This record gives sequence, C-alpha cells and structure tokens, in this order.
Amino acid sequence: MTRFLLIGGSGHLGYALVNEILNVLNLDQICITILTRKKSLPVYFPNNKKISFKKYNPNDINTIKTYIHEIKPSTIIYLSSDNDNTEFADVFKSSEVNLFLPIKILLLIKEINSDIKYIFLSSSLSNLKSSKSFIYSINKNFAEQYIDKFSERFQLNSNVILLPSLFGPGDLSKRRLVSSYMQSLINKSNIEIQQDFRKNLTIVYSKEVAKIFLKKIITNNFQDFYDSINLKKFLITIGDLLEIIDLIHESKNDSNELDLKVKYIANSKNVKNYEILYTQLLETYDFYKKQLT
Repeated sequence: MTRFLLIGGSGHLGYALVNEILNVLNLDQICITILTRKKSLPVYFPNNKKISFKKYNPNDINTIKTYIHEIKPSTIIYLSSDNDNTEFADVFKSSEVNLFLPIKILLLIKEINSDIKYIFLSSSLSNLKSSKSFIYSINKNFAEQYIDKFSERFQLNSNVILLPSLFGPGDLSKRRLVSSYMQSLINKSNIEIQQDFRKNLTIVYSKEVAKIFLKKIITNNFQDFYDSINLKKFLITIGDLLEIIDLIHESKNDSNELDLKVKYIANSKNVKNYEILYTQLLETYDFYKKQLT
C-alpha cells in the first residue's frame, strides 16, 4: 500500500497531483491524506474514498506527528508555503511555514521511520543570486540546505524540488497573476496590474508538473526532473498573457469568434506552442467559472 501524506496539499498543485495519482496508480493500492490549514475544506477535489482531509496547525508540530503515527505514510510531500515574497512579509509566519516546519518534519521522519520518502517542494525564487533576498527567499533557501545536509548525514530518502511559477485549476490565490486576473474578470471586479506588461514570464501548467512529478516519485529518481519541466515551460510577456485571458473571457459564448481570434493571436504572438498554452488557460478559466458562478 502506497500511503501519500500531502502537507498543505489543498492548493492547485496538490489538486493536480491527487488527480494524477488517481488516474495512474491502482486505486486498491493507494491512500491519500491531505493536511490543510484552511478553515473550510475544498469542494473541488475528487469525491473518492481514497482521499481524506485533515486539519493541522503549523504552529504545533504534534498535530503532524500524530498523523504520521496514524497514517504510516510511505511518502510525505511538503507543499505548504507562505508565498509573500515582499519586504512586508510577516517574518514569523514565513519562517514557521517556509523554514522551521519542513525541518521539523524531517526530524520527525528520522525519529519515527527513516524509510519514509520525504519531498520538500520549494521555489525557484529561493535562488538568492537571482532574486531579491526577502525573508521568503532566505527561509526557503535555508530549508533546502538543511534538508540536503541532514538527509545526507543520516541517509534519509529526501528530495528538494525547486518549482517554477505555476498556474492551473485549483489555484484560488489572490497573489498570483493568472488566478487573480481570471477571478477578477469572472467576479467583474477591478484589479490593478502594477507590473510592466513588456516583462517576460516563464510559466508552467500545474497538471504537467504533476505528471512529471508523480513519475519521479514512483521511480525515486529526480535526476532529469528540471529538464523535463523545461520542455513544458512557456515564455510570454505579461501583456500577451493577459490578452489571451481577455480573449477567453470575452469570447466564451461565441465559438466561431473564438476560433478566429485564436488563429489570429497564434500567428501574431511569438509564443512557442501557443495553442497548448491557450488550451491550458481555457481549462483554468473554466475551473474558476464553475467555482465562482
């Protein structure tokens, strides 16, 4: 029995990963437990008896320790994050979620069962050489280094994965560009984009990441993970990305007009594999439309 324990797995990557697990693995041989800090449980996850949600307190490691004893997971995936990467971030909240808690979980694994596979999902923003060294980046970077060194010292099966900027169904964040912009359009609310529309973004669809991620978990080999992810990335300006989302929103009820505009933008925008990106954004938009209306 493969028992997955997803800590902070109620977001869009957790949603994508859970669906991928259900699609790929034998249902008789899996068990998925998702720990969440949210006050209300997400209703958009698959209604499947193999999935259970539990509440946990990030300020009380004993809540997680209890679940590890009860569930006896074979794989623990830490997805939780405080995503405020500004100079105004709450230092204590960021440090607890992004640094101390993932380290405490590693110590629990050593104490309870050193055979547990532990995967810490971090962010490409933790690269202090290429991003502003706000508390978010520093905490993520320190956690990565500690987990690597500690796991090497005590021969624990741990992996640190740096994720790029993701988008996809299940992301209800008000901070990330795609989710906040789509929600504002559907809710007919104003949103101020303060970023330079000419700035390039590199984004990846969370479902594609989940597919690659699960394969690596099954084989326990993350050696070419980043090469695989790079093949799924899209490089696009903020302005072009928002124009595509506007197109989806404005043309939702006119398929003929939509087809014409898709062909026009596909020819005029310098975006490789534009049609794939469009399909992924359309699926994401449909998710929000269903949840918000």
